[in-house]
Amino acid sequence: MNTDSIVLYKLIILYMLDRVDFTLTNSQISDFVLTKGYTNYFTLQEAINGLIECDTPHIIKGRIVKVKNTEREEQFDQRGNHIGAEVHEVISNKMIFNVLTPNGFKALT
Repeated sequence: MNTDSIVLYKLIILYMLDRVDFTLTNSQISDFVLTKGYTNYFTLQEAINGLIECDTPHIIKGRIVKVKNTEREEQFDQRGNHIGAEVHEVISNKMIFNVLTPNGFKALT
């Protein structure tokens, strides 16, 4: 099979996985690609296996979530008496990636 065709089918699979909020099974991917007539079953399985068995992981989906961290710092006078507390709240963005590896999907945070 032409390498450009396999790359195209891999891109189609990665695009499908990126566009949904749930895990697609091999049969769901196969049903879609084969129904559209893009390729045959064996070539599609070659593309899927190529993604799974690749030494380099593939980033399937990345997203940014807000993370709120609160720190409380107790304050004491020179005698050790509690005089109050300072509360620091930091809101930041955190990136999370779902990656396809030979061992399945992994979430990187």
